[in-house]
Amino acid sequence: MTIPDRSRRLRRSLRPALLPLALALGLAAGPMLLAPGSVLAEDGEPVLIGRFNQSCRGSPDCFRTIYSDSTTEISAGIEFPGSVLVAVNDYGGSVDGHPAGFAITGEAHGSGTGIHGLSELGTGIYGLANGDRPAVVAENSSSGAALFAKARNGDGIVSSTIATNRSALLGENMGGGGYGVVGRTNAELKPGVWGDNIGRGNGVYGLSNGPVASGVYGSNSSDGYGVAGRTGSSVRAGTLGDNTGSGPGVIGESAAGTGVLGVSHGAGAAGLTGDATASSGIGIRAMASGSGTALSVNGKAKFSRSGTLIIPAGASKVTVSGVSLSEASFVLATLQAYRAGIAIAAVVPNAVAGSFTIRLTKAVTSSTKVAWFVVN
Repeated sequence: MTIPDRSRRLRRSLRPALLPLALALGLAAGPMLLAPGSVLAEDGEPVLIGRFNQSCRGSPDCFRTIYSDSTTEISAGIEFPGSVLVAVNDYGGSVDGHPAGFAITGEAHGSGTGIHGLSELGTGIYGLANGDRPAVVAENSSSGAALFAKARNGDGIVSSTIATNRSALLGENMGGGGYGVVGRTNAELKPGVWGDNIGRGNGVYGLSNGPVASGVYGSNSSDGYGVAGRTGSSVRAGTLGDNTGSGPGVIGESAAGTGVLGVSHGAGAAGLTGDATASSGIGIRAMASGSGTALSVNGKAKFSRSGTLIIPAGASKVTVSGVSLSEASFVLATLQAYRAGIAIAAVVPNAVAGSFTIRLTKAVTSSTKVAWFVVN
């Protein structure tokens, strides 16, 4: 669209709404004012929409005034078929330090609206910028919202971008005490903030540089969970705590209850599993820094380095192989049947061979069961 030269006069069509007033003015001024005329403004002279308008056309001593009521109608013409009104501001803010102005300013005194855009099928207000400045700027110098969007059946605000490393919606608060983004809903089964990634990335990602702050923090003021994670995967966890340093991956802390609770409903599955991949690591450590109990087991306990064996009749010893031992390991063994005059004489471990030998005080006359347990 080509904007005509500024020396060209802008023509606005004026249709008075108060026909009796126009007729009265026509009778007073002459026949030329009986029909609705045109308001013309020379360059540098404003056309005031919503107030009485006047314009002088012709020589300097020409004076023809047309008055209207407080509604001025502007109709689309053939010069700009895409726009009803074209306003141009060529001043770039380079004269005497004066900032660049606005092409259009809407001002309402009181509780009215400065600019109102309405469209039956299209866009009510459309802003386009070709530089690095925003297409639309909303600013409130008081305590109200700078921008308020309301939709009856659709989304309140829809924003989109195809730029790399840019956000479709950016919320920023640099006041030092507010929130960057707040999501709120009164729906019982819907979240206040929903993150949806249709690619392969995270739905929601939180980042914090605070030494004691959290990248993502969840809080519940009622009886629900502060943070909940869920997945249907057979190899992934519902919640993952990953620490790339030397600290814990997950910390569970409770003022009066259980710090970490693991529950499993699967047959043979574990409610809580600890795995140490280092040779000197510890899968699960139970510790009581006070006078309490470090480990309390309610139910059956099963250990991989324990079991039972049979010493056949006539034998006084038996060797168990394939057991992981260290120099600090010791083996406990007890007879599982009474044999008069027979007892465990010794259990001799061999850490290098990964075996141990149970010796009796004398040979048994019948097969005898012995239970064993390795510590350390």
